[in-house]
Amino acid sequence: LTKIQAILFPIPFSIWVVARYGRRGLVGIVGVGLVSAVVLLVGWPWLWIDPVGHAKEYYAQTTQRATLYCWYFGEKLADKAVPWHYPFVMFAVTVPVGLHLLGLAGLFMRRGDDSAQPAWRDPRLQLLLGVMLFPLVLFAVPGVTVYDGERLFLVSFPLWSVVIGRGADSWLRRGVTAGGNTRPSRRRWLVVGVLLLAESTALVTLHPCQLSYYSWLVGGPRGAVALGFEPTYWADSLTRELHQRIVEVVPDGATIHVAPVLHPLQLAGMRSQAPLLQRHHVQLAAYDDSVREQVQYVLVYRRNADYRASLNEGPAGDAPPGLKRIAEIRRGGVQLAALYRVLPLASAD
Repeated sequence: LTKIQAILFPIPFSIWVVARYGRRGLVGIVGVGLVSAVVLLVGWPWLWIDPVGHAKEYYAQTTQRATLYCWYFGEKLADKAVPWHYPFVMFAVTVPVGLHLLGLAGLFMRRGDDSAQPAWRDPRLQLLLGVMLFPLVLFAVPGVTVYDGERLFLVSFPLWSVVIGRGADSWLRRGVTAGGNTRPSRRRWLVVGVLLLAESTALVTLHPCQLSYYSWLVGGPRGAVALGFEPTYWADSLTRELHQRIVEVVPDGATIHVAPVLHPLQLAGMRSQAPLLQRHHVQLAAYDDSVREQVQYVLVYRRNADYRASLNEGPAGDAPPGLKRIAEIRRGGVQLAALYRVLPLASAD
């Protein structure tokens, strides 16, 4: 009901059912399909008016869209030209390394009450992994549209978290010996606790810009940007903190030009989510170098795939030529967004 990637689920699910139950599983596949269709119809009133027509319209919109660009290892790539390894690399570097280690433990470590077979041979885990891996594999196929970091395969992350939880449980259960212990040792609990706590610091240090997270596998946000990864995506770094600073320094009713603007509805959406700007009647418009002479304020969020060279800061953190930085959002040593005032030509010179 909330994400179109759910349409991918029937493929790995059907493969798993047939592999496990053979022809007997076909009834189950049909049953799950019918229940899913009913849930979709009941839960989405928009379909009630014209189920077939609206369904076609929705899926057509998801396939017929403008080209979006990715910034990957310092190169601007069209969404259909992204290398096959993109989803696997992004999945690897946007999950804390410690959680990946627990996930591997969940795959290969036998729990204290398990039989001799490895964990990955558990049929339920096989289904989970199949559904998790299928989007990653699909978006690795050359020519398939991929954009906005991990957004298109976000459905894989919560499934991997189940395996991570199993890994932590397996580690703790291995501490229960046959000598009479019924609980894991404090040392094992301490290892899991310290690991989770250490990997959770980014939740605090990046708040509320957690979408800019990269693991220490690439050196955090600063290292990731140095390697050529995207620091931010769809203006999530235009935070309330920045909005507060804007209304403090920008006159009521002023117009702020935003860059980049990727969709005609983007500015309206941004303003609707910024009550502070609405109360001060601040207007938003798309920035373009051709209208620079009429611009007073420029609001930039650092999506490098759609950057404008005229708005790039210098290597020493200097403001772009002809602009004065009056506010910014910086996390992990990386500038994610900034507000600039355009200087008069005499001052710029």
